[in-house]
Amino acid sequence: MDDNRLVRRIRGVLFTLALLPLVATAADPYPLEYFALRSAVSNVSVSPDGKRLAMLRILSREGDPILHVYDIDDLDGDPFVVNSDPMEITSYYWADDNYIVMTLRQRVRDMVKGQEDSVYAGRIAILDIEKEEFDDFPAESPVVENLMAHVPGKIIISEQPGSVEDLSLDQVLECRLTQTSGGVDQARS
Repeated sequence: MDDNRLVRRIRGVLFTLALLPLVATAADPYPLEYFALRSAVSNVSVSPDGKRLAMLRILSREGDPILHVYDIDDLDGDPFVVNSDPMEITSYYWADDNYIVMTLRQRVRDMVKGQEDSVYAGRIAILDIEKEEFDDFPAESPVVENLMAHVPGKIIISEQPGSVEDLSLDQVLECRLTQTSGGVDQARS
């Protein structure tokens, strides 16, 4: 009896193993380019007053992020759309209820020239949503350091001016206190 039970188990295992290749090859693997796609929607956030919803959307495989700003009370309505072509929106921040600070980049070379160089040049723009206009912010390698939520209409932006080789220690970081409403007010430290 033990031999019959052993033979049946072996037959069952062999039958299962014979069917396994049929089950395993049923699904085709995903193409390699699927793993290189960026998220279609990112950086979703609500304005400080809760009246607007903003997000970055990529509408095609080769497309760059585009900023969409929706009215919270009418999410089915058409959004205010901001495209920064030829630059790419890398991120954005609500500075206050009506202003968005956007960080942008543009490819300016194919290869880096030195250790501290990049193939991209960065820029910051301040978007007035009510007027649907930009205030360009002239800075080299800018970074939003602090949105200063406790001081409405002000943000702190740092920059690295000039080339790295030309900088002395006291010039490595310049900070600007920038006013978002009523134009760009630059206070250097």
